[in-house]
Amino acid sequence: MPESILVFCAHPDDEVFGPGGTIARYAKEGKDCRAVIFTYGEESHPWQKGEVTTEIRVKESQKAAGILGYQECVFLGLHEGKIAQEMEESDALFVLRSLLLKHKPTKVFTHSVNDPHPDHRAVHRVVKALCASLKSRPDVYSFDIWTVVRLRERDAPALVVDVSDSFPVKLKALSCFRSQGISVLSLVWSVHLRARLSGLKHGCGRAEVFARVPLGDFRA
Repeated sequence: MPESILVFCAHPDDEVFGPGGTIARYAKEGKDCRAVIFTYGEESHPWQKGEVTTEIRVKESQKAAGILGYQECVFLGLHEGKIAQEMEESDALFVLRSLLLKHKPTKVFTHSVNDPHPDHRAVHRVVKALCASLKSRPDVYSFDIWTVVRLRERDAPALVVDVSDSFPVKLKALSCFRSQGISVLSLVWSVHLRARLSGLKHGCGRAEVFARVPLGDFRA
């Protein structure tokens, strides 16, 4: 069976901004990669009905997934800004645990605990707690969206992935998110800079670097 990789993120496009180059490389190598997206990102267009934004953003993520090589994108359907609250009020925890037990990932990728976005930190806490509770724990790694230089986690054990060949695929996938034009443009420069700086540091053209998340005896 191919190696299984799961990516857990808060909003559509996080699964590309964070580990997009890595997923493109892993998928090309034959790994089974899947994204679990907690919300539909429906608040990104407050002037239109939530169901309209939801449909647009789901289609964009599915198109980007096809480019990167994700097998599927699973949407939990939680609401932005309410992830922690709705995790307790819905069957989302059961769904997440079921996905982990079904696919038995060797690696899990999720947001950094230091990310300034509260939804990103909420997803980090949930994923860390779930993985810590498993009998057979996967390796859990965190990625950054809103920070270029990692400070608090700079000395943490890291996974370095050479994405020199797959970086153009990541950029192509990002171009799918046309509804997020301004926000995508505001982040693309950091995507380029982070990949280039990481590549220079680790002796390759471009790289994605992920901090190892210590699970310990963590519980929610």
